Amino acid sequence: MDTPTLLTHFRTHDVPLELSRGGEPVWDDAELHRNARLSDPEGYALLALVPGALPWQRARVLLETLAASRDGLGEATRAP
Repeated sequence: MDTPTLLTHFRTHDVPLELSRGGEPVWDDAELHRNARLSDPEGYALLALVPGALPWQRARVLLETLAASRDGLGEATRAP
């Protein structure tokens, strides 16, 4: 995951989420989010907490993380 590039994107890419006619969330940078989550699930989830991240980007991180459920997260992260 290219953290500096992703942080810049989270702070500057101010395009809202949309809902398809079927009610599914759609966003233009879904591939970027998916790749970041796949390369470092825990680090990706934490990036939503970085000061300056736009609300749309925080929502994308939440949706991407929830969509993937807890796959890829370590045992300690999943523990209550």
